[in-house]
Amino acid sequence: MLQFDTLEAEEELLIDFRDVRLVGRDRALNGTVFILEDMDDENFQFSLDFRYDANRHEYESGGDCPLSQGTYYVKNVLINSDNWPGIIPIGGIKVNLRFYKQYKFVGGLSLTFNVERQLL
Repeated sequence: MLQFDTLEAEEELLIDFRDVRLVGRDRALNGTVFILEDMDDENFQFSLDFRYDANRHEYESGGDCPLSQGTYYVKNVLINSDNWPGIIPIGGIKVNLRFYKQYKFVGGLSLTFNVERQLL
């Protein structure tokens, strides 16, 4: 991973990634995520978009978001693209994950990483 950023809500922050960092030579994700309210599928949604290369192709998906309130720990999380399908582009990719409460933004994250193919 090259970069991790927190997307902070301007009004109400309900999912907090501010304590998550990239650490070590491998740049693994480590830290604590706080979910400050039960995120049921009636009131909460999420969206995920991917951007790659200079043309900024975007793919979006979204859905309901059932997550329980609490403190969650992230330890030594790495992204391994070795088994990804060949249609995934090689190079830099930026992924944004956003959470919404009744369609109002309440927090999220942004990851930037390189997809590389290794010779077998």
